[in-house]
Amino acid sequence: MTPTLIAPARDAYDALAPVYDVLTARYAYDRWLAALEDLALDHGLAGHRVLDVACGTGKSFLPLLERGWEVTACDISGEMAARAAEKAAGRADVHVADMRALPVYGEFDLITCLDDAINHLLDPEDVVDALAGMRDNLAPGGLVAFDVNTPVAYRAAACDAVIEDDDSLAVWRGSGGCLTAPGGEVEVVVEVFTRADGDLWARRRSRQRHRHYPLAELCELVEAAGLRVVALRGQWPGAVLDADVDEERHPKAVFLLAKGGVT
Repeated sequence: MTPTLIAPARDAYDALAPVYDVLTARYAYDRWLAALEDLALDHGLAGHRVLDVACGTGKSFLPLLERGWEVTACDISGEMAARAAEKAAGRADVHVADMRALPVYGEFDLITCLDDAINHLLDPEDVVDALAGMRDNLAPGGLVAFDVNTPVAYRAAACDAVIEDDDSLAVWRGSGGCLTAPGGEVEVVVEVFTRADGDLWARRRSRQRHRHYPLAELCELVEAAGLRVVALRGQWPGAVLDADVDEERHPKAVFLLAKGGVT
């Protein structure tokens, strides 16, 4: 694993890594990746080489790995990437990289960037840089799939919660996660506790900063990165994709991109 850049997101996800799988235990990754694969197949997907950008602990690529895909993955957090590599057990090529300066790892038939990773990019120019890096990794005819949060998702996250298992506990403080206007920024703080020794616990803090991007703005950024939108879907919990997207109803929007637009 070769590191490139560093950023506040790296520190946030290094802190979150020990509890990330607990926080996302109910996420339907198998169904989600199957739905995205079907969407890509409907738009000409050929081949089984995938690059998973912002892969986290590997949950976003493991379903594809199990279905025979050739997987390359990267995450800005070394601790997240290490957990992903451990799960892959040598079956995937996992790197540490900042998606704003994405290395060219090869030519891929599908590039995924999931779990609202794009919303962590607070500057529109960073979104363009990230998408342009994905474009440079596409094989001829390749596709990019990413999701973003809508205002519905931020309203749902503006609450407090405690999630735990036997060896870890996460305190989700979402009071700063209330989106006051489209295109605004929010912050969620997660207090992470992990068992250290006996009755002793270690504590770390993860600050998650997000920016909401209205869909019209994202379409402009996609074009500026030399890509074009070939499909735009609304997503419900449980990985259900609707043909149309409504930012006031769907918690997520899913983009499918191909090369095109400004070059």
